Amino acid sequence: AKDIFKKNGRPSGAVLFEAVTTAAEDVAKSSANWIAMPAYGELLKFAMEDSDKKDQMEALYALQIFLNKYDFPKGLIEKCFMALYSLDIIDETGFFEYKYDVDGDVPGRMKAIIQTSTWLTWLETPEEESEEDEE
Repeated sequence: AKDIFKKNGRPSGAVLFEAVTTAAEDVAKSSANWIAMPAYGELLKFAMEDSDKKDQMEALYALQIFLNKYDFPKGLIEKCFMALYSLDIIDETGFFEYKYDVDGDVPGRMKAIIQTSTWLTWLETPEEESEEDEE
């Protein structure tokens, strides 16, 4: 992939996520495990490495469109978001751009926001210092 990206440029986040969710469809429609798979997780991390927040937001929209086809299996989009964040594929700014995108009329937007609102709020809430950190 490195040679292809070097020669042709990196695909957009939306194109990348659409291709990966299509390739991993049997797993991706019911689990977030496809994100951790060496074949896809490493590719996503590498390809999204230098992406800006708009590109990351569009990648999240591609995931939303994919899951909308399956009527958002309960809790799956939140699990995907958590995996994308914990594996450093999408960073906070990408998730915030997604959350606050007022022009977002992509199919499934309301369901996705409802299912991820608790996690997105957690992500946005600054960590409190523990007593040990203060000493």
